Amino acid sequence: MSIILQEVTLPPMEVGSSTIPTPYSNFTNEPRDELDLSYYLPLHQAVKNGNWETAKRFNESDPNALTAVISLHKMTALHVASCSGRWQFVEKLVKLMPTEAIAMQENRGRTALHFAAISGTKKAVRTLVTKNNDLTQIVDAHGQTPLFMAPSLAPPELKDVVWYLSLVTRDENEKAERKPFSGHLGADLILSITASGYYDICLHLIQRYPHLATARDKNNSSILHILSQNPSAFPSGSRFGFWKSCIYPLLPVQLNHGPQHPIQSDMESPFGNLRESGKVPTSTPSATFLSQAPGIKCVYAEKWRHKHVLELVECICRQAVKDMCNTQVIDFFIASEVLNTATSVGIVEIIERCLKFFPDLIWTPVSQKGLINVAVECRQEKIVNCLFEKYRFSAPIVIDCSSILHVVAKLAPSSRLNSVSGSAFQMQRELHWFKMAENLVHPSFRAAKNSNGKTAQEIFTEEHADLREKGERWMKDTSNSCMVVSTLIATVAFAAAFTVPGGNSDKGFPIFLMSNSFMVFVISDALALFSSTNSILIFLSMLTSRYAEEDFLHSLPKRLIIGLASFFFSIATMMIAFGAAISMVVGERLRWGVSVPVIACVPVTLFAALQLPLFIQMVKSTYGPGIFHIQKLMIDRP
Repeated sequence: MSIILQEVTLPPMEVGSSTIPTPYSNFTNEPRDELDLSYYLPLHQAVKNGNWETAKRFNESDPNALTAVISLHKMTALHVASCSGRWQFVEKLVKLMPTEAIAMQENRGRTALHFAAISGTKKAVRTLVTKNNDLTQIVDAHGQTPLFMAPSLAPPELKDVVWYLSLVTRDENEKAERKPFSGHLGADLILSITASGYYDICLHLIQRYPHLATARDKNNSSILHILSQNPSAFPSGSRFGFWKSCIYPLLPVQLNHGPQHPIQSDMESPFGNLRESGKVPTSTPSATFLSQAPGIKCVYAEKWRHKHVLELVECICRQAVKDMCNTQVIDFFIASEVLNTATSVGIVEIIERCLKFFPDLIWTPVSQKGLINVAVECRQEKIVNCLFEKYRFSAPIVIDCSSILHVVAKLAPSSRLNSVSGSAFQMQRELHWFKMAENLVHPSFRAAKNSNGKTAQEIFTEEHADLREKGERWMKDTSNSCMVVSTLIATVAFAAAFTVPGGNSDKGFPIFLMSNSFMVFVISDALALFSSTNSILIFLSMLTSRYAEEDFLHSLPKRLIIGLASFFFSIATMMIAFGAAISMVVGERLRWGVSVPVIACVPVTLFAALQLPLFIQMVKSTYGPGIFHIQKLMIDRP
């Protein structure tokens, strides 16, 4: 049964308080009074499948088919081709269609450029804009331009589409009442681009339209609010491994500011030529031999992103200084909870730059708390260090310190607690926080009670009872496992001392006594025996420890570090002894026997690679300077 749809002209669409005209909504020029969609079904299928020959024959038989509505949503063949990503089909259709017909809108007010932006088809976008550069200014029923659709719906890897549309979409000297980069439309657009992670594009648009830096949408959100919810966009929120952390500061990265003026012309230039002429910034970091090396490329791209987001925050703060009075500053940074969110998730870069341009924000309560209280409650040591290093126990911080001890006595949020491996070292981290708060509070306030009549120490004991038990269980299980292996190594090493390779002569002397390999065997075997015995004693002492709260701070971690170091050393020396013994026994017979010591290094290296990160973390947390710089600041005070 055929579907009959009466073609009607779209009325003006209401968006907010403004009326958006639809000048090309009735540009169909139908050959019959009623629109029979079944008649255009072959054309519709040909467009979706990219079958140009079928579509061409259909158009030759019915010249009006190019501008006819072929779907229930009042879409033309050009709409369907753009939506399906058929860029070659789009190019061929555009050549046959008049310029005005390209701007036809479907029942939601979207043009073919809207759909090309949604699908992320670069060549289709370029073809449509080249044919009719007014397409970038047409909004749909929700007041959205094609540029607005691209960052939110196009695939992330097709960032070039967003770049291109941001350059060819205009805002200056326009007669339209609603401009793409002004009002709530501009705020929604810049927030959408920011949320998509296109910080270089966002930075370019802010330099082009400075008012966007502090623009807020209907929910009172701004660019800074979006950034404060994404800690991974900043260096402080990125978690690199050991090697990537070493590579990161050595990579040279320069900012990509984009064109220095808005592009109003050159719409006929191909997409690639715009980039070659320098008018389109690259959407990825500049390629160098070093940046493209395996293992380095991802670190380079991450640092490139960090550079742009830091410059973006800097630009926002500079623009806020120009545009806002004191009360507006409080509303922008405090009422919108930018500082509260940034402090909660530990984005120290936002806090540093906000306090750099607006030092008085340190005096303003955040969510009825001080910044220091929020940082302590959320266990953000970088924020705490920043506040104390920059402001050296300023008045607002001292006032908050009276309640810090009770705040830090509570168990940390699970997200921060799980950032440390092992329950024992989670307990150690909690003790570090509690001792830090004790150093801040005057001794006369350390025994103060809260509204429930409990001291901070009592709250800490109650809140961390379960964590202490888990830490005790974790350390005992680790000690038992390591002690079994250490005992096995000690037994083998002791037996090997009396059954040397090659046996003994009639006089009782080892046959290979004068061999260098034999001396290596003897020394490594003795070291394996001594180190394994030492690790057994250390782990045994851990099994008999009392496991009090204070023991998790230094005593137990030190024992575990020494025990694991001795355990690792015993494994390494045992493998060296084995390699030396093999080379003595079969070295003259088999040439490959010389390579056995090298092969013996494989399990030792594997064990070190698996356990080294945890071991380094243990050493840093126990013997290192700690996670806080407060003690140093107290010493430096005059």
